[in-house]
Amino acid sequence: MGVLELVGAGGEAVGVHLQCPFRVQRGDGVIVGSRDMRFARTGSQPEAFDNFSTVYDDRAGQLTAILGHRRPVVEDVTVGERGDLAVTWHPGYSLRAFVDSSGRVESWRVLVRGGPHHVFPVESA
Repeated sequence: MGVLELVGAGGEAVGVHLQCPFRVQRGDGVIVGSRDMRFARTGSQPEAFDNFSTVYDDRAGQLTAILGHRRPVVEDVTVGERGDLAVTWHPGYSLRAFVDSSGRVESWRVLVRGGPHHVFPVESA
């Protein structure tokens, strides 16, 4: 699962939990993508995922440093008709999540600390 925490326009903490393919990018460059979890940081290490030594772990660490330094504020959130999620923040960063399941399994969740949760697919009452 990918987890990202940003700041909403009103200063509230906004968490994003991703259980589907995703990428974080700046402009045309990908900073980190969910498939990065499959590749060991160096060489062939079958235990890389369990030991947090994947390309994803390195790139996520870099992204954490960037977000911690810049404290980005969400500019826009878009949910496509099939549940794809796009979140943008200044300067030129974005998160893209792509629903890849035909079933009713949770693909992503966006939660405002102390406020509403948004889930795809929408939970039935």
